[in-house]
Parts: sequence; structure tokens; C-alpha cells
Amino acid sequence: MAALRRQDFASAMRILRPLAEAGDSRAQLQLGTLYFQGAGVEKDDAEALKWTQRAAEQGVADAQVHAGWMYIKGLGTRQDPKEGSRWLLLAAEAGSEAAQFSIAWLYAQGAGVPRDPIQALKWARLAADSGNRDAAGLQAQLEPMLTPDQIREAERLAHDWRNARDRRI
Repeated sequence: MAALRRQDFASAMRILRPLAEAGDSRAQLQLGTLYFQGAGVEKDDAEALKWTQRAAEQGVADAQVHAGWMYIKGLGTRQDPKEGSRWLLLAAEAGSEAAQFSIAWLYAQGAGVPRDPIQALKWARLAADSGNRDAAGLQAQLEPMLTPDQIREAERLAHDWRNARDRRI
């Protein structure tokens, strides 16, 4: 981390690669980020996705979000919104506010998931409750399009998700 803070990317790569290869999820995410940015190495989206996905498979929510968007945009792989939304939903379920907003947007658009304004509102509300201003804006856009019963259903789903999360903690 010190090498990254100093922007000594060559040293960071020498330190991170063996850790990432040994299965360290934080090192895998950092290595993926370096490849994605082209910092200390030639930019390589396929290599970035490989390392990011390894961290995502270990449950690292930030890696799941990044891998999700790489699949949605087709960076380092063929474009696959369904696979991207799967990663984003995993991170959203884990409590990632960024993923909650992202999956809300996907449900609102019907991109990679079926269009579902109730699910969109549920996830937008959860992300907005965590302080995500973009999610608050999406929530404000969605609510006028829904019936009062649909809004109540989204609120119930968000409430149930919070209660389930609180029981897991």
C-alpha cells in the first residue's frame, strides 16, 4: 500500500503479484486495478478482469462491483449484462451502496435483469438511505411512475432486506 501511495507502481507490482497469486483478495483487487488503469503495466482489461474476478469470487464487494461493470460494458470480455448484473446483485446483497444504486439502475432500465420498477425502487431506497445522492435522484424519478401499492411493496422489500441483514450481523 505504501508503494501505491508513493505511486511506485513497479514496486507495487513486484509485491502484489506473488500475494495475488497466493490468493490474497486485496492484492488481487489492487493488481486488477493496476491493469485496468495501466499503472506500472500496460493497460490490459482482460488481465484486469481476471484479477478483479478472483477477488470478487472471494466475496470482495468492491471487486464484485468492478467486475459487474466490466461485464456490462464488455471490458476485457464480451459484453454480458446478465453476468454483470449477477456480480452487482451479489455486492448489493452484501450491503455495497454503490452496487445497490447500480442494480437499482439496471432494474429501472431492464439491463441484464428484467425491468422491475419495484425492485429498482427497493434498491434505490436502500442506497439512498446510505447517503447515495444518485440513488436519491433515481428514487425521486421512480416514485411518480408507481402506484401507492407498488411503492409500499418496494418499502416492504427494503425493510425485509434490512431486517435480514441485521439478523446476519
